[in-house]
Amino acid sequence: SRTFMKPYALEVADVEGDGLDEVIFGLDPVISNLATISVYRYDAATNSLRSWATMDDRVPGQSQNSAFIRVGNVDDDDQIEYIRSAGSIIVTGLDLEVAWNGLASHFFGGPFGGGLDATIAPGEQRLVFSAIGYESQWRSETGPRILALDADTGAYSASAMNIGEDDYRAVPIQVTDYGLDGVDEVFLIKGYDDHWHYAVWDIVEDRQRWRSPTDTRQAASIRKDDVTGDGRDDFIVDLGLSISVYDLANESLVWESTNSGNDFTLGDLDADGNLELITKLYDPESRRSLMHVYGKSSEATYELRTSEIIGRSIDVDGFAVGDSDGDGEAEIFVLTHDLEVLRLDADLKELSRFTIAGIEPGRAEQVTGIYLDPPGAGRRNLILTTSAADRIIGVDPINGSLVWKSPPLMGAVTANGLRHTDIDGDGEPNLVLATEFGVYVTR
Repeated sequence: SRTFMKPYALEVADVEGDGLDEVIFGLDPVISNLATISVYRYDAATNSLRSWATMDDRVPGQSQNSAFIRVGNVDDDDQIEYIRSAGSIIVTGLDLEVAWNGLASHFFGGPFGGGLDATIAPGEQRLVFSAIGYESQWRSETGPRILALDADTGAYSASAMNIGEDDYRAVPIQVTDYGLDGVDEVFLIKGYDDHWHYAVWDIVEDRQRWRSPTDTRQAASIRKDDVTGDGRDDFIVDLGLSISVYDLANESLVWESTNSGNDFTLGDLDADGNLELITKLYDPESRRSLMHVYGKSSEATYELRTSEIIGRSIDVDGFAVGDSDGDGEAEIFVLTHDLEVLRLDADLKELSRFTIAGIEPGRAEQVTGIYLDPPGAGRRNLILTTSAADRIIGVDPINGSLVWKSPPLMGAVTANGLRHTDIDGDGEPNLVLATEFGVYVTR
């Protein structure tokens, strides 16, 4: 063109709602950095397009042009918004003024973790993730940070400073009402200079509220339950060499497994309203996995109820717990390293097994996690996260037949990175995913 401009993104949509489409596109002037987004309307009198609105395609902290432009009503206000991607997701109104910009003062990279529902004010929820902060799109890691996502709009806020140093991976987190004020904080294990501590991070005030006075070890996963019976959250932590229970209210370690374990889950196996602790460890004698079921004891800790060597392979890759067939009895689903799923009863006795369909034999690393649809979701399928094409699949919990599969995702789902959360209060659980390179929320 005469101004040496080239288009780099294009969309055609009825912006005004008058039945006539407008043309929205980005223009790069090639010889300068003044990229613009323009909206043109057709002029029948001249049989040409005339300019209706133009904006600069750069916002503070952004260093690239929009990769795509879309138009739609994203916040249910009966008004059209422009949605574009340029190092972040940016939403503008009809006047092309920025309504919100997903880009903070730093960039985020994977892997992401969490996806937990948190209350930040009465009636105001956020999905909380941990992620790695970067100084620029050229990376330069700054360490793990907390990200709070508004699931309705996609806007997010992020901790202004690192929450620790953890070899630049997303630290495991849990959500708890630490101050008993109806507002949630984040419980985590954070590290500096190879010293690890339990800590509580205030999402709203963006500061550390508390840190344990003594050291602990680096954590692989954290879950919560009232183990001590005081009405407060206790935290069950996979520390690699053991499973520990930390009483946050009394700032004390109340229980630790005597055997080395490296994975666990919680589930109510006997329908008494209390969650049992199911763990697995590697048994060197049999070269197979030894599973334990612990129940709550009268001393407000855990006691061993049963243990069993299970599977034909050297290891177990994950658990899921729930009543899949509606008979009122919870089952334990065990994902083995040779692509079998074992269905066990509460005493760890095998009920059935199946081989996962659609995954190439001998490629066990392609299945990374196992989950069960929540109660009230209708049919309760098993959900398997895979690194094969980075997707998730739903299978029948009894025979393993394929029910559905997702399109490819932005990276594989991370450990414990799939959750069901009713984020909009409609009684239907939404699927929340944390992956290697991003996060997903279903509607």
